[in-house]
Amino acid sequence: MGSKGSGMGSYLFGRADEGLDGEGSNALRADVDSALRELGWVEDLSLRDAGEPGRVYAEVIFDPDWPDMANPDVVAEVFQRFGLRVIEENSESTGKAKVVAADPLRASASIDDGGVDLFVFDED
Repeated sequence: MGSKGSGMGSYLFGRADEGLDGEGSNALRADVDSALRELGWVEDLSLRDAGEPGRVYAEVIFDPDWPDMANPDVVAEVFQRFGLRVIEENSESTGKAKVVAADPLRASASIDDGGVDLFVFDED
């Protein structure tokens, strides 16, 4: 799942702030749909209930050339804006594959606050 060869992945989404889970599955579903459609390497998706409150499954079809476009910082920014997170699952208990390192929906660990980084290069 989520590898270049497959072009497709299954993801379990929830709210980044678990306190927002009670706001309704329709709002979560709409946010997952909107967030994924903002990512240029997502070609198509379908959503379904996960059978528990505050969780939505997304079946995502990726552009075949996603490694050239996928950007963990963009994913993190979009997920943060919509208040979403991907919930990693135990593949043995659920039968679903886990998100792997080369995943096109992998989010970076932190989001740049817009500050300027200065790099000094030695020219020895």
